[in-house]
Amino acid sequence: NRDLFCNCSKLTSVTFPTSSKFKTIERRAFYGCASLGGDLVIPKTVTQIGEYSFYECVGFKSLTLSDSLTTIGDYCFYCCSGLTGDLTIPNKVTQIGVYCFYRCNGFGSLKLGQDLTKIGDHSFCKCEKLSGSLVIPERVTDIGAFCFSGCAELTSLELNDALKNIGEGAFESCTKLNGVLVINDDI
Repeated sequence: NRDLFCNCSKLTSVTFPTSSKFKTIERRAFYGCASLGGDLVIPKTVTQIGEYSFYECVGFKSLTLSDSLTTIGDYCFYCCSGLTGDLTIPNKVTQIGVYCFYRCNGFGSLKLGQDLTKIGDHSFCKCEKLSGSLVIPERVTDIGAFCFSGCAELTSLELNDALKNIGEGAFESCTKLNGVLVINDDI
């Protein structure tokens, strides 16, 4: 059922099924459910999180993604500003959707999974507390426009030889990035 829980302003918690048949969180499933809180743990059986699934769910404090995940949809965790801690994108995820983690202000560090090939436009834009080093995995060929714009606390960046496209403003306002940046000749 698409949009079943959409805009449930009084919903405060969610418990996911433990069945191995539970593989997808459909698009807009918890869209605008701002009162949802606590720790959000995506069950290990889930392989796909649909577009807008947790859009503006500002009450969540932490996020643990399933190691089985392959797809994180567009706008999935858009403006989930209450999320804190470190974010690890599982190894099987191949693409991160546009605006996926936009304005998730509380994440301290980011580790991207090894199978990742594309990081969508604005996906980590305005994640203002992301700090330390950012390593772009070996298979990433495309970093979207304004992808890390406004991540002012990042201090180092390691790109890979597979990159074919770095979008406009991808690292705009990343004022603490320092050192030497080597870019592949094929870009």
